[in-house]
Amino acid sequence: MTWGNLLVRALGLALLLPLVLTQLPEGDIVVWYLFSSLMMLQMLIDMGFMPTFARLIAYCMGGASVTDLQNIRDKNRVKPDRDEPNWTAIHCLERVMLRIYSRIAVAAFLVGATIGSWALIGPIEAASSSTDSWLAWAVVLSTSCWILFGNHFSAYLMGLNEIAMVQRWQMVTAFSATVLASIILMMGGGLLSLVAVYQLVLAMNVVINIYLKRKTKANIIRDTVTPDDIQAVWSVAWPVAWRSGIGVLMSAGLVQLSGVIYAQLGEVKAVTSYLLGLQLIRAITTFSQAPFYSKIPVFSALFAAHRPGEIIQLARNGMRLAYAVFTIAFIVTGYFSDSVLALINSKVEFPDPLMWSLLGIGFFFERYGAMHIQLYTITNHVIWHIANGMTGVIMIVLSLVLYPLLDVYAFPVAFLGGYLGFYSGFSAWHSCREFGLSFFSFEKSVMLPWLAVMITGVILLNHA
Repeated sequence: MTWGNLLVRALGLALLLPLVLTQLPEGDIVVWYLFSSLMMLQMLIDMGFMPTFARLIAYCMGGASVTDLQNIRDKNRVKPDRDEPNWTAIHCLERVMLRIYSRIAVAAFLVGATIGSWALIGPIEAASSSTDSWLAWAVVLSTSCWILFGNHFSAYLMGLNEIAMVQRWQMVTAFSATVLASIILMMGGGLLSLVAVYQLVLAMNVVINIYLKRKTKANIIRDTVTPDDIQAVWSVAWPVAWRSGIGVLMSAGLVQLSGVIYAQLGEVKAVTSYLLGLQLIRAITTFSQAPFYSKIPVFSALFAAHRPGEIIQLARNGMRLAYAVFTIAFIVTGYFSDSVLALINSKVEFPDPLMWSLLGIGFFFERYGAMHIQLYTITNHVIWHIANGMTGVIMIVLSLVLYPLLDVYAFPVAFLGGYLGFYSGFSAWHSCREFGLSFFSFEKSVMLPWLAVMITGVILLNHA
């Protein structure tokens, strides 16, 4: 179902993106891209919290108690007496999730309404209708915050290992949103109607998840939860969650922010090309996550059950397939996008081979580091704020130094410098040390073959 959901999203991009590039004016295309980037910045906050709570609930599904959660990294801890779920701990996590997600949704709304609106002033002035664009932004801001709040229902269901059910309904709503938005564009609709239809359909997924949660066994079995239990879970969950959230914003958040910043500095044609490249590489990155990320709740349950050998075997298979998907999709996109855009008479150009190559290599190492840091994080020791914080500092410094010399190319060079210079090595070192892995013995059949394919593809792409 995860594969199906991501496939629908990829096909949706292939259907909706050409229509956007041909039906909307160039100024509206920039605004549409910026909406996407700002929404992603909001949702990136949740990339720290959702896996944290899904992981903690998965521990409890393996029998972990509130006390076990506090000592989950202790290698000498006693294995849970029972394999059945600990519903008391799960309900404590449910209460804590509600409290945290309420706060981050309000914070995301305030930041979007102030800083996000400020970043849109210039691009919206260049749009075909500033009134419609501001109304569209109001729709985006309100629905995205609702979706952000509702993601705690997804985290809850995924922690219960109901991943297939969650992904199935996400697939349905994503498909429906894409089809309806495409119909709107083909009928001559503009930016406002496109955004309104697309966002409101996606917002319905929250309502669906509320219904699905109420159908689960966890909603039927209601153990007594004391304030002390909730406070104990809060003391475990909050320090882990905020480190994860800040960490994601300091790396992936800066990538999306680069598009927002460049929209204030560059010419419309160059901005749309760069934003198109970011959207495509982001789609490829997301699609390549499925083989590995869909197994994270299973990794967490196996860790709680003291079964590291099974974790490593599953991780090896998932990583290998993730690299294959990323590399093949990157090369195919690089070779055929110009022809496709010319065929549809797109108003936006595909990034040149050098720009696309820099983005591809940078995000290949981002995937490498991200999967290793996710593997290490099942120990519930979160280093995201350090890994991504240092990576973010490197990106910012390189961007500021190189932009006067390289213009927009400074951004992908900065990404590559951050991911290759610190993030990937720091993350891999922690996971290899935790699970007793040798870099070469593990990666010789996992990452290194696909890195060789990636480099070969880049060389051929730049000499085509």
